[in-house]
Amino acid sequence: MSEGGVRPYPSALLGHGAAVAAIPTGEHLPLWWKMNSFGTEGKYVVVTQMLRTQRTFAWLHQLDKHCQATAQQLVELLNKQNQLFKEKQLLTEEVQFLRIQVLCQKKRKSEGNILQL
Repeated sequence: MSEGGVRPYPSALLGHGAAVAAIPTGEHLPLWWKMNSFGTEGKYVVVTQMLRTQRTFAWLHQLDKHCQATAQQLVELLNKQNQLFKEKQLLTEEVQFLRIQVLCQKKRKSEGNILQL
């Protein structure tokens, strides 16, 4: 046991990459730890697992928000793509119509020139 009533807690129980933590012992325990029926180590593990669970839920919530925003952007881009495709179709039809009109006008002009001769 270290000085001050605190002993090191093995990092293997805290998870990958966790540093060795210190847990309070004896008189340095918070009241809610003393009132619990578990041993000190069991209480620390429960609290640590609760904190990991909270971090996991927070990370999942953040990931969910990001996925929703990405999905919304994708829907907007697909709608824009669809709108642009429809506009392209209309413009293509209009250009085709105008080409036909120009050809008809040239044909009429050439027929008119032939009649005048």
